Amino acid sequence: AIDAVRALLDAGADIDDTLSDGRSALVVAAANAHWELADYLLDRGADPNLAGAGWNALHQTVRTRRPHPSGGLAGPIPTGSVDSIDVVRKLIARGVDVDARMMANGMKDGQRSRLNRLGATAFFLAAKNTDVEAMRVLIEAGADPRIPSADGTTPLMVAAGIAIFIPGEDGGSLPGQEDEVFEAVRMCVELGADVDATNFRGETALHGAAFRGVNRLVDYLAEQGAALDARTVEGWTPLAVANGLSYSDFFKAQAHTADRLRELMAARGLSTEGHVVDPLVCLDCYQTRPDQVRDARERDRRMAAALAAAVGYDRKDP
Repeated sequence: AIDAVRALLDAGADIDDTLSDGRSALVVAAANAHWELADYLLDRGADPNLAGAGWNALHQTVRTRRPHPSGGLAGPIPTGSVDSIDVVRKLIARGVDVDARMMANGMKDGQRSRLNRLGATAFFLAAKNTDVEAMRVLIEAGADPRIPSADGTTPLMVAAGIAIFIPGEDGGSLPGQEDEVFEAVRMCVELGADVDATNFRGETALHGAAFRGVNRLVDYLAEQGAALDARTVEGWTPLAVANGLSYSDFFKAQAHTADRLRELMAARGLSTEGHVVDPLVCLDCYQTRPDQVRDARERDRRMAAALAAAVGYDRKDP
């Protein structure tokens, strides 16, 4: 692939040409885990900040490092002799904006996409995947670890477990990754994250930990002063989530986490009665009626307009 790219560039091809959706060759290389090609394109002068589709090569590289497969499909297989973290470092060295925010809700997970990435930074994406290595490199480069997505979801929330599709399947929630998950959460907290921050749904980091089902996280957040009885806009506490929730066409309960939350709440003098989700309610299910689709699109449009105004973004069609 590099030989073909070299021939095209030597013949005068514009290295920053884009596809019809706005993605550059550099972003496409990162999307396909062609790390050696991405490295070569940067050496040839590719613009690391080009974000015609709404996200740049740093967003894409961090996203591709730990994908969330959908429909049984694996992520791209890396090729070449260059590692993805080396591409992250080279993007930084070439002047990529480490705090650039995604201006479109792209890089979705097929049918498993709960997370609205509009407004996400590269650090946010790394936190979502509990990719501690990338988080550290970005912090060393001066990234702001507290920038939320457009709907108010913070890096701490996604590291804790907000927007996981199925615990035990998504990247960052696989067996054996608990230590990395804990380190990602601890890093966010020590970098100044508000443990009781809420997003548009009223979810907190503790709601995410309750769904993830990692008691070590629950204990840590409680030690940091997290509100054990925080309620979402639907009225759900972390205990209600741990007790069981119909969620994107499946039911998930974390009984061991519910037991731990009851212990912690009792120690604080909080009632543990009535913390349940109506069994007829399914979060994110059946969002296919025309009015539901219309409302979701209108909400996204408003958030995108507000974000664009806040950052002075004026998208031009490629």
